[in-house]
Amino acid sequence: MQASLLAVVVGLLTIQSAFAHVPYLEEVDTSPETPFEIPQPLDKSRAFYSWFETGEDIDAFVFQVTGPMRVFAQAIVPVCQGYEELLPWFAVVGPGLPVPDIPLPFELPPGYGARVVQNDEPWTPRPAFFEPFGDKWYFDGPVFDEVVSTPGTWYLYYWSPYEIAGDYVAVVGPEEIWAPADILRAIIYTPMIRKGEELHIEQCLGCPFLDERVLEDNDGDGVPDPCDEEQCFIATAAFGTEMADKIDVLRAFRDRRLLTSATGRKFVDLYHEKSPPIAAAIRSEAWLRTIARILLYPVIGFASFWV
Repeated sequence: MQASLLAVVVGLLTIQSAFAHVPYLEEVDTSPETPFEIPQPLDKSRAFYSWFETGEDIDAFVFQVTGPMRVFAQAIVPVCQGYEELLPWFAVVGPGLPVPDIPLPFELPPGYGARVVQNDEPWTPRPAFFEPFGDKWYFDGPVFDEVVSTPGTWYLYYWSPYEIAGDYVAVVGPEEIWAPADILRAIIYTPMIRKGEELHIEQCLGCPFLDERVLEDNDGDGVPDPCDEEQCFIATAAFGTEMADKIDVLRAFRDRRLLTSATGRKFVDLYHEKSPPIAAAIRSEAWLRTIARILLYPVIGFASFWV
């Protein structure tokens, strides 16, 4: 089992993915008084799996700016029943920024201002995406992505404006940069995240416990996007949903490459004929889903270069 989990991690790190962040778990609560220091380079994409212990909790991060530097930050929330009103806001705090005209739950240092990044209103249908690294659906969240230039100590503050406690992920940094220590960190933490051990909710219930009041339904079929279930083939069974971004890559490869040639169309027809019983077996056993994913990652990596 450990070898399988290791293979999953390595597979996730070696394919092109917009979500391969270096994982950090909030083992010690951060606060404005005890912020977590983000090491350089700030461009490195890191995912801080955090949680608001109470509705008044504030998580804080600190980083150094020595010259013009791109700052990327985001707040995403796992798609779980009970998190419908968990809509984190965050602020980028630094010298020379304007003082915001809305109240803040923390005090600004002298001479500092802030750029506040707000989330949606409660009970607003939100887009969601499947994150294969953690094997979960997340509510997409607001983004800050700008170049800052004033040297000094800068901060990121995250809080829950509607005073809802719960889990969220603070994503900092736009680029996938992996050092050996980062890979070791991923090998340690990714199995925990994939099992949901980073969550502080008793059970993360998604479909059918969440509906169109909080999740977008872009195809208008009355079923939220993460809850759509179409004919189940092997890749769908392995990833658990037709809306997974990796399934979209394979679908695009099918439409743009395979279906444009006679040989490709024959392969697709054969796949449609033989796939359903295999998919049914994969869907019923967790260990088969793990093996199927490991086998599919190289295929997805190949397909991504051709779509």
